[in-house]
Amino acid sequence: MRYLAILLALTGLPAAAQDWTLLPDQSAISFTYTENDTPFPGAFTRLEGTAQFNEFRPQDTAVQVAVDVTSVRLGDFVRTAFAQTADWFDTARYPDALFELDGITPLDEPGRWRADGVMTIKGQRHPVSTTFLLTRPGNCLRARGDLTMDLDELGIGQGRVSRFIRVGREIVLSFNLLGHPDGVAPDCSVAG
Repeated sequence: MRYLAILLALTGLPAAAQDWTLLPDQSAISFTYTENDTPFPGAFTRLEGTAQFNEFRPQDTAVQVAVDVTSVRLGDFVRTAFAQTADWFDTARYPDALFELDGITPLDEPGRWRADGVMTIKGQRHPVSTTFLLTRPGNCLRARGDLTMDLDELGIGQGRVSRFIRVGREIVLSFNLLGHPDGVAPDCSVAG
């Protein structure tokens, strides 16, 4: 692959970006937050996404992941119901969240990348940066990483509920996203 990149660079021919589609049934976005100093898990069960990825020009990579926020699950009915209120995700007014990035940068460790983008949640745009591991199982790409965000900045876990439940300031989102190239049947059979 590296020789092909060098050859393309020397000849001046651009390597084309490839369109990718997220495999939602094989992808996950989960999170951990604290409630009264005790960590609790949560997850979003419905998401979709697309990407344009060019491994020879990673700075031109574009990714969009849409999360159906109404699919939030916190482990029990009461916490899930609270999570959907205006004090938390306000799913009635803002049923979707969107993560967009417009480029990635390789890091020194093989397979590690840095992504900078924007997370839109509750109608507000928030700049985000994270590092992640990118692997290639079969003809697919898998991105795994974590993103720590401030709940106060997101406007989550505030209001009436916060009088009874003390929610920590940080939420750690964990993502495990698997995609395949458009126009090709996914074969993600190799462990990644």
